[in-house]
Amino acid sequence: MTLKIGVIGTGAIGREHIKRITQTLAGGKIVAVTDVNQESAKQALEQFNLDATVYPDDKSLVAADNVDAVFVTSWGPAHEASVLEAIAAGKYVFCEKPLA
Repeated sequence: MTLKIGVIGTGAIGREHIKRITQTLAGGKIVAVTDVNQESAKQALEQFNLDATVYPDDKSLVAADNVDAVFVTSWGPAHEASVLEAIAAGKYVFCEKPLA
């Protein structure tokens, strides 16, 4: 089984997690990304050669049927809303510090 992961926030920390999922760990696949800077999200696809969708915002990424788990790696003040949205959608959640 492959866990399909969406990443909210594709800055430095987000890219470290993407790198780890794609190059070190087994059993996970990045299928969705988003960032307030859409160019950053698109660049992450190119950098890691991802077959993933760039979503316009965290809500649409969380709502995607093909996303099983959400990594929240955006800036700290945005964490709470994304985490609560993902929990309400029944997704597994990993949140970078701070939690909220």
